[in-house]
Amino acid sequence: MISTASDAMASITNNNVVETNESKGPEGNDSRTGYYNDWEKKAKKLADEVARQEEIEKEIEDKKVGLKDAPKSEKEAKDKAKFKALKEAKKAVGRSKANGRKSEI
Repeated sequence: MISTASDAMASITNNNVVETNESKGPEGNDSRTGYYNDWEKKAKKLADEVARQEEIEKEIEDKKVGLKDAPKSEKEAKDKAKFKALKEAKKAVGRSKANGRKSEI
């Protein structure tokens, strides 16, 4: 019978050490760990690859449907139209300066 708590803990610890030593392979390491780690790496690599491919496909589909650059509200549509007009005006000013003319904006 176990007399103290420390003796009980020591016997539990010793039993666990013996059990883990029995499951080790001939090299002294757990032979199953490497096998399962290899499969885990392969599964993670494939899962990451599928996730990236699905993300790319989603972007392509969103562009086809018009969700990527489409305005989400009427105000946003007006702002985009205004921005586009200002951008074109800026290009026109740049071209006129390149040609040596003064801009009339």
